[in-house]
Amino acid sequence: MKFFLFVFEGIAFGMPMGCVAEFIQAPGNSGTLIGASVGDVFFSIPHFFGKGAVPAPHGIVLKSFPCSQGVTEALRGYAGGEVRHIVLLTTPIEREIDIPDETIRQLPAFLGLPGKLPFLTGVSFTGTTMTAYIDPQALVSCILRDVTGGSP
Repeated sequence: MKFFLFVFEGIAFGMPMGCVAEFIQAPGNSGTLIGASVGDVFFSIPHFFGKGAVPAPHGIVLKSFPCSQGVTEALRGYAGGEVRHIVLLTTPIEREIDIPDETIRQLPAFLGLPGKLPFLTGVSFTGTTMTAYIDPQALVSCILRDVTGGSP
């Protein structure tokens, strides 16, 4: 499967290529966890991990995906109406890589505890480098849940 990689805090994160519509330069309003601009909702991955000072110059524009009613309403609230795009603000996109499915391992049990990192779908290792794979729909839901204090 093909992924786009970005590195954050020494871990490479893989975003499935099939979920990505395009990349953009991060807008000027990237200084918060969640921001909005003319129907676009921006989520800062560094802010989500408590590292808001880490630059997030790239935006991954996600292809649309089905959302629960609560997530859809929360997104509309941030966007001030209909949501055109959901954008994940990241550290620089390093490269595109093809990872064979058989090399992706399930998360260790301690990372899969209820409520902990539910947006990670697996990990792989190349030498000493760990790559964690992201489910963008689960990540957006997790960020919204953390912000609202419940389940959107």
